[in-house]
Amino acid sequence: MTQILNPFRIIFYFLNILIVISFVFLIFSNKGIKQNDKLEGFVVKSKVKYEKILQEYSKLKRKIELFKENEYYQIMVIHKEMGYIKENERIYIFEE
Repeated sequence: MTQILNPFRIIFYFLNILIVISFVFLIFSNKGIKQNDKLEGFVVKSKVKYEKILQEYSKLKRKIELFKENEYYQIMVIHKEMGYIKENERIYIFEE
């Protein structure tokens, strides 16, 4: 005895197949869940790098401000970090 599939049953099977195919594409496609996870990891790493760059920028900006404003800081940088002048020499700073 063969059964004839009624239209509702055909539509139900078609929708089930469509849902399964949609989930497969959602998970494994280029813009799917796996790609989204990779991109989220990349965003987190980028934010960490950005924060480090901002900290470095703030430190360098502060050093530049100190160098421009503070004569003693200039002397310290010239003596210790740049190594241009010996301890017994004098430093003359000319303003522009």
